[in-house]
Amino acid sequence: MANKVGLVLGSGAARGIAHIGVLKALEENNIPVAFVAGSSIGALVGALYCISGSAREALELVDKLDKKRAQQLFDWNVPRQGLVAGDNIRRFLRASINLDFSKLKITLCVVATDLCEGRETTIASGNVLDAVMASIAIPVLFKPVKDKEEILVDGGVLNPLPVDIAAKNGCDAIIAVDVEYKTMGRQEIKPTIFNIAIQSILLTRERHTEMIKRELTQRKDIVLISPNLGNASYLDFSQGKELIPKGEEAAHKAMPQIKAMLDIH
Repeated sequence: MANKVGLVLGSGAARGIAHIGVLKALEENNIPVAFVAGSSIGALVGALYCISGSAREALELVDKLDKKRAQQLFDWNVPRQGLVAGDNIRRFLRASINLDFSKLKITLCVVATDLCEGRETTIASGNVLDAVMASIAIPVLFKPVKDKEEILVDGGVLNPLPVDIAAKNGCDAIIAVDVEYKTMGRQEIKPTIFNIAIQSILLTRERHTEMIKRELTQRKDIVLISPNLGNASYLDFSQGKELIPKGEEAAHKAMPQIKAMLDIH
């Protein structure tokens, strides 16, 4: 069996709710995750998972998000730094992940992007909520997070699927989950500032993620899970009932490959 199993949860905004289904399947099959690397929504779901090593916290959070509550998370403001201030999201998450990294049951590494240095940055100490708020700060949509001399935004800008972070932290078997947007033919898009910004982000991340995935295809120490999420919304966080089963289904389908990698019989 592998010495250290790493779980990589990629970016994808609301589509990342499917990560929770993957967690459920891993838990049901007693897959011993020792390390989690998360980017953007992957950082949030990863933080919830690392509290106890169970999908329970993430499921409880999603259960609170009906259509109305999900829409209330977006506190739109005059866009000097971002269209959404982020205060409502911080308040919503405070009860769940306002704790120190040292209190987590499973080791977590959060990926963000430092605009000043033009590089990715990893956060594995300090306050978990602060780290997650930086990692989910989609440029233009959310205000960036200022931390000392850094201006931090979404980890998915430079590393939407941080497999390399798990490898650098000693993981010799890696389960990576890709929930990013996939282009499906021509789309009619109203050319508003918001739509242009979001579509540009989606296309950039899609290309970047596909490049990373191509590099993984020949590696025997990595199992890639890509749930079939179709045209699931990027910003509707009330999709739990639809997306969690899709993540769970994809993980169960990959389970023979995961168990073979881990030499579990």
